[in-house]
Amino acid sequence: MQLKFLRPLKNLVLKPLPEIQEKQLDTLYQLLQNSGQSFTLTWEYILEILEIASKQEINDQNNTVIKAAFQSLQLVCTDFMSVLPLSCLHRCIQTLGQFAMQKDDLNISLTTISMIWNVADFVRVKRTSLLEKLISRQSSQTESADMIDALWLALLAEVGKITADGRPEVRNGAVQSLFRVINLNGMHFKPTTWHACLWKIIFPLLENVKVGSAKSNDQGAKKDHIPIVVHHSRNTAEKQWDETRVLAFSGAAKVFHEYFATLMVLDGFKASWLLLLEFFEEFALNCGQEVVVASIESLKEVLEFPKKSLGEEKLEEIMEYWQDAWVVWEKVGLGASNVSKTPDLSLASVPLLILLSCLCPRSPGSIRRCFSIFSRPLSVSTRSSSSSSPRKT
Repeated sequence: MQLKFLRPLKNLVLKPLPEIQEKQLDTLYQLLQNSGQSFTLTWEYILEILEIASKQEINDQNNTVIKAAFQSLQLVCTDFMSVLPLSCLHRCIQTLGQFAMQKDDLNISLTTISMIWNVADFVRVKRTSLLEKLISRQSSQTESADMIDALWLALLAEVGKITADGRPEVRNGAVQSLFRVINLNGMHFKPTTWHACLWKIIFPLLENVKVGSAKSNDQGAKKDHIPIVVHHSRNTAEKQWDETRVLAFSGAAKVFHEYFATLMVLDGFKASWLLLLEFFEEFALNCGQEVVVASIESLKEVLEFPKKSLGEEKLEEIMEYWQDAWVVWEKVGLGASNVSKTPDLSLASVPLLILLSCLCPRSPGSIRRCFSIFSRPLSVSTRSSSSSSPRKT
């Protein structure tokens, strides 16, 4: 009976007539308000209608259509999550992703990102409830448990798409939400989920932000971005992408720090560790000073391995990872102190070299190497300062 009523509503929403679409979506909102708790098999259909509305072409008339659809999506995600079948949550996550990436209304995009966080919290609670039922009833509901694990990846993948948005407010909000979800829920991830999280979510994100500024241009910004007032320090695409790089690498570093004991037992962890160090080297040598400082501080956080979670037996094993970091540390130190190629950068980088020295391993050979790397820019800086100061007569 419910489907018989919703089918013509969907057909009308499909028609490219904003006034008709808006009326149908208002009708859907009234239905949800008055009878949402009685809906059973129609949630997939409702979400499909809302997703159709989110894909409207950008113009003033369609903006009202998207707003009408969004109020229903908000209602679903706040009042009816508990009655949504697990099979519909995947569609709900996809629909949220569509609203976050629509370009008509910036506020809707930002609000949607916060709603995705609410969905993540619901998935966590749902998983805990399922585990409690399995323990108390000694029954097998592995299908539902597997669906929950799949939902984590679906949610993270959807947020990962939003992190490539051309609008800095949207992508930065998505980056922060992505790592917040991972850090607060990572203890519930299976090894397979963690492996996919690293290679399908985190590393592609770092790659996207690495090359993001190269793809940005004024024409794209005018087309996709609704102008807002920004501080002069953030008024260029390059500076905005630098902020995204800082959020992305610091977020990834925190994940490795918090869950190092979990990650290091994964198959292929060595490759993921080397790739993280590769991104550190790239950001530390080829980005602005803000990104360089943040990268060094983030690597320092990663290398402060949590001894309690690792245990004494693992401390010797992690020396291998320290050595990998030391190799990259040398490259960054030599690159930043290369006065022959980039004298201006090296002189400005003396404070960075001092920060980088905090990562220096405390062995005699490493400390000697540290001084040999840093002595050149420091001596050049001294000579430069003395030559530029006025001579006393």
